[in-house]
Amino acid sequence: MALGLAALLTDDVTAQAIQLYTEYDPRPPFDTGSLIKAAPEVLLRTRTLRR
Repeated sequence: MALGLAALLTDDVTAQAIQLYTEYDPRPPFDTGSLIKAAPEVLLRTRTLRR
């Protein structure tokens, strides 16, 4: 639910970056819970979230 809210407040790429950063992968709303599954723009956004 939190990732859905993050997507509404920002955008899908940011929500997916948050999911990847938290390594949330049980049954997520986005399929981006690992480095292998993440799109390049999600990886880039993850780097900016760490700062």
